[in-house]
Amino acid sequence: MVLNQTSLSPEPEMVEDILALLHCFSSRLYGRSKYKTQVKEDPDLPQPRAKSSLA
Repeated sequence: MVLNQTSLSPEPEMVEDILALLHCFSSRLYGRSKYKTQVKEDPDLPQPRAKSSLA
């Protein structure tokens, strides 16, 4: 027996699951954005090469 268990119909349960997934991935994306400048300035990481035009 689970304490404080509420029984939901399939639709509200699916909405809660989708909102939980959205929250998880948006939090990850927000967390990664704060390291964006650190990654750009890290000299140990390989820098992207400039695109060459084949004219």
